[in-house]
Amino acid sequence: MRSHKPVRVIIGSRYTLFREGVKAMLLAGRTIEVIGEAGTAKETIALAGRHKPDVVLMDPDMPDLSFMETVRKINASFPPVKILIMPLEDGHPVKPGYARAGVAGYIDKHDRPMQLRSAVLHSVSGRGAHAA
Repeated sequence: MRSHKPVRVIIGSRYTLFREGVKAMLLAGRTIEVIGEAGTAKETIALAGRHKPDVVLMDPDMPDLSFMETVRKINASFPPVKILIMPLEDGHPVKPGYARAGVAGYIDKHDRPMQLRSAVLHSVSGRGAHAA
């Protein structure tokens, strides 16, 4: 189990309101610290390099790079980072290749705030979120 240091998270989504909502839900306890927010995949990768988060929460539909390319770049440069997918579109398929590419799990947009926080915390302990 982790020490008492908070889990450090970056949120990547093109939607500012969504990022702010996720951030508010994550900050409801003292166990998670949001250290960055990004509106594009390239910004998400840059923030991961700069801040070395424990977890990257990411919408797979970013405007500038494919989701799989983004995951590969983050995992190649920062292998300890856990990536959790947060699809916003109904019916976004969780593809079999996601786990092979390094996605630790996904968060369903219908999950409750407690499930979101739990998924983030469990991803760093190896217990995962919903399987990717």
